[in-house]
Amino acid sequence: MSGAPIQLLFQQAMALHRGGRLEEAERAYRQIGKVDPRDYPSRCMLARLYLDQGRNGEAEKVADAAVKLDGRAIPGLSTYGLALLRGGKFRPAAAILERAIAADPRDWSLRSNLGDALFGLGQTPQAMAAYDAALALEPLAAEVWSRRAAALLALGKPEEALADCARAPRDPQALAVRAEALTVLERTDEAIAAFGEAIAAAPADTSLLLDRARLLLEAGRAETAIADCTAALQRDPNRFEALRLRSTALARLRHAEAALADSLAAAALAPRDPESHFLRALRLEDLGRLAEATVAYDQALALGDRKRPDLRALNNRSAALIELGRYGEALEGLKRILAIEPHHAFAFGAYAHALRLTCDWTDLERVEADLRDVIEGDRADVAPGTVVAYFDDPALQLTAARNHARRVMPSLSARPPVKAHERLRIAYLSADFHSHATLRLAIELFERHDRSRFEITAVSFGPDDGSAMRARAVAAFEHFHDARTMSDEAVVALLREREIDIAVDLKGFTAGSREGVFARGAAPVQVSYLGFPGALGSQAFDYILADATTAPLAMQPVFTEAIVQLPGSYQPNDSSRPRPPAPTRAEAGLADGAFVFCCFNNSYKITPQLFDIWMRLLAATPGAVLWLLEDNAPAVANLRQAAAARGVDPARLIFAPRVSPEDHLARQPLADLFLDTLPYGAHTTASDALWMGLPVVTCLGQAFAGRVGASLCRAAGLEDLVTADLAAYEALALSLAADPQRLTAIRAGLVAERVSLPLFDADAHRRGVEAAFEAMQARALTGEPPVAFAV
Repeated sequence: MSGAPIQLLFQQAMALHRGGRLEEAERAYRQIGKVDPRDYPSRCMLARLYLDQGRNGEAEKVADAAVKLDGRAIPGLSTYGLALLRGGKFRPAAAILERAIAADPRDWSLRSNLGDALFGLGQTPQAMAAYDAALALEPLAAEVWSRRAAALLALGKPEEALADCARAPRDPQALAVRAEALTVLERTDEAIAAFGEAIAAAPADTSLLLDRARLLLEAGRAETAIADCTAALQRDPNRFEALRLRSTALARLRHAEAALADSLAAAALAPRDPESHFLRALRLEDLGRLAEATVAYDQALALGDRKRPDLRALNNRSAALIELGRYGEALEGLKRILAIEPHHAFAFGAYAHALRLTCDWTDLERVEADLRDVIEGDRADVAPGTVVAYFDDPALQLTAARNHARRVMPSLSARPPVKAHERLRIAYLSADFHSHATLRLAIELFERHDRSRFEITAVSFGPDDGSAMRARAVAAFEHFHDARTMSDEAVVALLREREIDIAVDLKGFTAGSREGVFARGAAPVQVSYLGFPGALGSQAFDYILADATTAPLAMQPVFTEAIVQLPGSYQPNDSSRPRPPAPTRAEAGLADGAFVFCCFNNSYKITPQLFDIWMRLLAATPGAVLWLLEDNAPAVANLRQAAAARGVDPARLIFAPRVSPEDHLARQPLADLFLDTLPYGAHTTASDALWMGLPVVTCLGQAFAGRVGASLCRAAGLEDLVTADLAAYEALALSLAADPQRLTAIRAGLVAERVSLPLFDADAHRRGVEAAFEAMQARALTGEPPVAFAV
């Protein structure tokens, strides 16, 4: 066929191409190729057509063939360079584009594309030079200004990037870069609005929707973020990043089941993506499905970098294993983290806690020294509860609490205005309104509140376990809100709508706490009570309910809250709880006739210094045994080994299995003397013992947590069982073990007088708490700041 017919066919193909009849144009270009495989123009135009259709791989092949036909002509070089660029092949793209520029140095678009290739290679300064060269040739090229803006943003120059975006006000990429630059500059509201403009300009770009969703989530607008993720999924149902982000937003709103469903869908779409499995593990943890969460963390770790594992997954897995009581596995994971990152933000505190849980004291001096150093230097987040168990030092405990509070409550919102109501409106917030030690202590207080003067509300963050205690709690309050699926913001809105006067936190820094509610200003007056034995280190709390023993007014400098001293003990008690009959000693694994020292505190409260004393007591009391709580297998093994190392037969340590609260109460009288711990003493365990007539020997510590036993003993009329130091503690315990008549008299007095003892006078305690609330409200109404006082 002669050249004239090919020229005619080419003109027809071009006309079809310009008219948008791309399938017909493609057939025409391909027909020319069959007629003349060396026809250069048709090859170039076919490659261009493929680019227009997004068929980059085919465009690259055809353009490559065109360049092989003529390696100096601009059409082939420019098209081939663009095809390589769009395929992410930045290095060969740059080489081809440089050849094209050499052939036509006046084509600004070639220099712009070269800039894109260099930017893709991470050679941002060189990309800037290419963009500048393009703009020198075409100063009004909006797309080049937008690309230059992106490069400036990558160089950490957001203000300059904004200036470049202004040179291309309607360019979609410039609008997107402007939104990103405003995000970097933390001009959040402007950035959200800018993303809206960018999305309107490029509605098919789901990445913009997700970028805005992330920003909305950071700004606390989770519901709007969910809407953006949903819109992105409607455009691209396989966009697993949208599912991941929506899962996080749903979790922020406490929609745990829906959040898990999205995380499962994301993992199904991207089964090799470690982040999706990590997210799935987080969502399983939210639902308390810890064993499944550890499996998901294992999957995330297996899919990730083996040489540099994801420390988040390792850390969270270890925390879940601790909660599951699988301490050996947890310690292995924590050691791996610390070997890689010795100053990891969370692992060292968790490691120290796990050592105490298992009574592993082999390297105690170093761990204590490092822990103090970490806290004082604020180099990691150590849970305040861990610090309380290690150090009888209220100033150090306050430092740890402040460090932790800055992380979990980084900013505080203004409180609602103080108002006067006919009845004082009190809200108790807790995750423990079920069969839990806190509720067993406080239930009668809630029931006895004077409803003529107080309107009492409960906000529950924990599970409904279907127990009789849960039912009793629901009945105890005028208003009971199950807030498990409510976000912090929604809880705050609820309390503000109800115009709560005083919000009482019954958790502090313990499991299930929702300190974000108090950081956001739930009520005009906010109080810490019962949940955490010490300062919370945050100005979110105005007062702490304590007593003259747990927090003398001289200790005010080590509290961020104003101390309010209740009469008697700060701890409430339920005077209606049962006193079940005791089993036999044989049924409990105890020998008849043996003197039984006991301590039913959790294993992490046992220190080697206390254990030394206990072993000396056993050595000095023939036939005596030490009855401890069977907390976990490693702790049992370590304590038995420690006894043998101190010359005591490990068989003299008897371990009591965990049983129901009623059965635990029933076995208390089988012991002869309860030995308290320090620096973290017995709290509910001491009340249980005293309620069942079991005397408690305690040592008055320096900090709140080590003074509770003394508070309880004094309120039970047992001042003589409170010692000033550990030497006196040991001497008193030994003398009581050798004086059965004195011990019998103490026990008899406890049993005979418990109904009238201040410790178990629930109505007197209620009156003290109510008087404290009224005094707080009176100061708030007159605009006076919180101040320490005694009721």
